[in-house]
Amino acid sequence: MCADLAVRRSEMGVTEVKTIFLGIFGLFGLAALLMPRPAFGQTELPNPTGKYGIGRSVLDWTNPAQKETQSETTGSQRELLVYLFYPIDPDADGVLAEYFPHLKEVEAYEEQFGKNFFRESYGESYRTISALRSHAIENAPIASGKERFPVLLFSHGGGIPVLYYSAIIENLVSHGYVVAAVEHTYDGATVVFPDGHIVSQSGWDKDPQRTKEEQASFHASRHHVGSQDNRFVLDQLKRANSSGLPGIPAGLRGRLDLKRVGALGHSLGGMISIVNCHDDKRIRICLNLDGGLDPGRTYGSLSQSVVAMYGDHRKPQQPGESREKFEKRSASRQRFIQNLKAAYRDALTGSYLLLVDSPGFSHFSYYDFPNSQAQDPLWRATPEQWQHNQRIIIDCTLAVLDTVLHPARSRPAGELTKRFSELSIEPIP
Repeated sequence: MCADLAVRRSEMGVTEVKTIFLGIFGLFGLAALLMPRPAFGQTELPNPTGKYGIGRSVLDWTNPAQKETQSETTGSQRELLVYLFYPIDPDADGVLAEYFPHLKEVEAYEEQFGKNFFRESYGESYRTISALRSHAIENAPIASGKERFPVLLFSHGGGIPVLYYSAIIENLVSHGYVVAAVEHTYDGATVVFPDGHIVSQSGWDKDPQRTKEEQASFHASRHHVGSQDNRFVLDQLKRANSSGLPGIPAGLRGRLDLKRVGALGHSLGGMISIVNCHDDKRIRICLNLDGGLDPGRTYGSLSQSVVAMYGDHRKPQQPGESREKFEKRSASRQRFIQNLKAAYRDALTGSYLLLVDSPGFSHFSYYDFPNSQAQDPLWRATPEQWQHNQRIIIDCTLAVLDTVLHPARSRPAGELTKRFSELSIEPIP
């Protein structure tokens, strides 16, 4: 695997908090997808568990107030592709949307990085994404009735298509959330805009030439850009809710509850969500799915509820494990938890960490397919482990957001730990 390609696809996250717990942090992301994988695992998305069907609209929005710093075109403005997911009637008619739109165009574009680069990048999952349909119906009418739906802003990991988290997103929508899934231009995967022009990841490939401080500064700048993206998207949704906007189903007008807003994301997207919470007080809760932290440098203090999910390694001393190794592992885990708590120290009381000690649980468990994981046995999961870990992530995500945005139907946190014995909850303050 060429180093420059690995960096181009890599997941950029941790700078200050450094630990090895199940490879939570580090520069992974789609570098994992560059490795060949055996053909195993699910070939379709899990069925959403809520009462609603799922609609999806594709939006092309340009922020006139934000200059694009990564473009080679001088004076260009920042342009975003946003997938808007929203609840629809469960018996709505329509054709299910492609899981990976414009796949052929992306594949052709990425030939510039090497012959069959795209197919090799996605490995065995290529066969899945090339034929898969999502559970969403493009541009379907919003669910009938007068219910107003809370809004979520979802941010992807570095180099990852935002639709690679469709299982998490679709389940949330089926339970009555509207989700704006943002393709953070130049920080995610290759994006094809409606008019046909294409933008790919940029800037991250220069990390090997940067000093540690330069890397930290660049990463922090991208966190802030992602936060600005989310603020702009929320402004757009406010306009759509009051007067409508082109591309958004007309029935959505007046159906968004913008007093109930949350932000969540994976890895780089988890960091963006934390920064977004600091920058925009309209957001009431932020959920960081396995994102590395940079205490103080990026986001400063936090005044909203914060929940963060990470892999854990709290097992008692194992057969054949020496006392010295066990004590070293236990001490490392305690440092890890204390570092996380310190990073979130200014969050509201009631904020907490979700720590998952489950076989096969890793940084790659948040993607939609088990064959998106690295080939290294350390990161592999069996199909059964994968499905169980995916269930943990999907169920916890819904439960966490419900506590603040849907309190009437929320459940005590203890119910999660009863359902999933691998899960522990650590209060932050």
